[in-house]
Amino acid sequence: MDQIKSILTGFAACLYPPRCPVCGEILYPADQRICPECVKKLPVITGPRCVRCSKPVEKEEAEYCYDCARRSFLCERGFALWRYDRVTAESIAAFKFRGRKEYAAFYAQEAVRLAGGFLRRYRPDYLVPVPLHRRRLAARGYNQAALLAERIERLTGIPEIPLLVRIRNTRPQKELNDKGRCQNVDAAFALSQAEWRRLPGIPKTVLLIDDIYTTGSTVEACAAVLKTAGIEHVMFLTLCIGRGF
Repeated sequence: MDQIKSILTGFAACLYPPRCPVCGEILYPADQRICPECVKKLPVITGPRCVRCSKPVEKEEAEYCYDCARRSFLCERGFALWRYDRVTAESIAAFKFRGRKEYAAFYAQEAVRLAGGFLRRYRPDYLVPVPLHRRRLAARGYNQAALLAERIERLTGIPEIPLLVRIRNTRPQKELNDKGRCQNVDAAFALSQAEWRRLPGIPKTVLLIDDIYTTGSTVEACAAVLKTAGIEHVMFLTLCIGRGF
């Protein structure tokens, strides 16, 4: 069985060779996750961050970014790997819309490397991917947040569980302004009763997994459902986040 699996994996690699998540070129050797030069182009957040959402802030003494200083949130803490710029926007667009599912392996590897301290500090019980509506899932063929969560589970042992379902087929958030984004995801999510019944008890802490954080409207809508169910702490992990200045 292992030999057959190895042959099939090799055959798939020939038909669909892995590509660099930045430049899109075929990787050689194939076990690489990214071109050595391309990894330097990713805008890792290294300076001071907002203590709640992880957006970059200009000054170390600025505890919160502009958005988080203005209001309270249900999603208490978050971590983002990179700033959202031209490079990360193109990479994630290919991951989401052009079938580059293999990028999930590199993203998860970097998530565990860069957010390792965050994960060890807050010790989430479960990873919960932000869901797609069934129509969009059928059209795309996969949920990029679920692929990312599954890969992180493999590396950390934190179980991934699809606790949420999207019950409204909302417009893409990138098409809307801040107010529109909040209205767009209002009552868009619900608890998956089938998955909830599988749990041995109510989790204390869950970590939402998504690709991009802009205003936080999506993770807030998800957090509202999870906290109503009795989960005490809801946090998030995303690949990219906008500027917080």
